[in-house]
Amino acid sequence: HNLKCIEFEENSELNALTDYCLSDTSIVSISIPANVTRIDNNAFGRSNSTLKTIELDENSKLRTFDKEMFLYRDIKLIIPNKLRRLISFD
Repeated sequence: HNLKCIEFEENSELNALTDYCLSDTSIVSISIPANVTRIDNNAFGRSNSTLKTIELDENSKLRTFDKEMFLYRDIKLIIPNKLRRLISFD
């Protein structure tokens, strides 16, 4: 419950943030590694109200976000300009 910061190695092989993997944490912001292709709707859990910023790597392979991930939250999503046309919100 006291987890506030996660740092990934530059060449992280992490490819997904699965349901509830970061729920019940106190994370304030997270930078998603480039190899992540999927973030499940409940990856951050509904109880995580401290999350304020999600930042994508400029070489991100992520192409879809589930809009429900942002319901009832005030989260800033930082998307590099070169990715803006490639990402869709389902």
